[in-house]
Amino acid sequence: MARRLFMHVGTPKSGTTYLQNTLWEHQKSLQAIGVLLPLNGMADHWTAAMELRNQKAYDPGNRRGALKKLVAAINSWPGDVIVSSELFGPATPRHIEKFWSQVIAEEKHIIVTARDTLRQVPSEWHEGVKNGNARHFREFVALASVDRNQGFFWQRHNVAAIARRWGKYSAPNQVHILTVPNREAGPDELWRRFASIIGIDPIAFSGSQAVVNESIGNAATELVRRIIAGSDLGTVKKQELRRQGLRRRLVLRVLVNYQDQPIGCPIESQPWFIKQSSAIIKTIENAEYHVVGDLQSLQSKSDVVPDFKEPEDWQVLHAGLFGALGLLRERDSFRLSMAAQRQARKQILRDLEAEVAAAQELNNRLRSFGGSLRTIQSGIKRRLRRFVSR
Repeated sequence: MARRLFMHVGTPKSGTTYLQNTLWEHQKSLQAIGVLLPLNGMADHWTAAMELRNQKAYDPGNRRGALKKLVAAINSWPGDVIVSSELFGPATPRHIEKFWSQVIAEEKHIIVTARDTLRQVPSEWHEGVKNGNARHFREFVALASVDRNQGFFWQRHNVAAIARRWGKYSAPNQVHILTVPNREAGPDELWRRFASIIGIDPIAFSGSQAVVNESIGNAATELVRRIIAGSDLGTVKKQELRRQGLRRRLVLRVLVNYQDQPIGCPIESQPWFIKQSSAIIKTIENAEYHVVGDLQSLQSKSDVVPDFKEPEDWQVLHAGLFGALGLLRERDSFRLSMAAQRQARKQILRDLEAEVAAAQELNNRLRSFGGSLRTIQSGIKRRLRRFVSR
């Protein structure tokens, strides 16, 4: 049975990838001091969350059964346990009740990392496009501007509702709202805040230096959306191609370097989101959760993001040309790398052939020497026999 279980359940686009990279880089060192990060990587926690929520529209691959393994690891560990995936956040009360009915822990801590709501609107749409959703941004905003207790966006970003659902079985001081610091503070401040909740020394276990999940701009995101809308890359069948080709190659290697405008949010919709952020803050205050950071930093303001402007076709085309050229460079770089590897393998083969030839030559010399030695031995034996026979 775990002593303390820390469930980091979101929200998306609130530094979760950075925190998860840091945790997994220190997995073995943390385990040495009694803090378990179960299973083999963040993808296992992601899959466990999807299995808990009965999400069928994805391919777990060889990670199938991750939820069962996760529960078993938690229940068998006598110390502290950390589970981290923002995909746990949207779980319904029924899903959460099922999870807690299987898990045994003396203390159940919930960690919700959070940014102000208005920033999350373009970020969530942008992330959804990268993951294969071809919905237009204005349609996305319209769906999110109805009720903060319903809909895909609010399932993932209503911080107070997520804390309430997951914190139902915990004391208020065991529900931790961790606000994301401003950019000037640097990513290490987020890690220091996270580490303080668990009791980890952020100096002994330093923040990750890995590249974080970078965003792309307005025209580039619209380019990716149109590619998905005009193809089958948004389907589960093409999930791996979308991840490796579209997301990893085109987006994270090429388009992330494109000089673009930020996505923004339609000016007419901003007041509604600002009002919702105020209500969320009030709910958190009334619940008396443990807040790490400045709760008022979750208050959205009108100057947080610019007005959304539909990118013109020529801008999307320009982003497309930049992407195509970037992929060609990636291809050429890959070919050069493969050619260099082939040359290296050929050189290794030549070196091995030379060593085999040298070994064969040495063997022949030893055989020749062995024959000469036997001749000398035979001659000595004959002389000895003659000497003895006298």
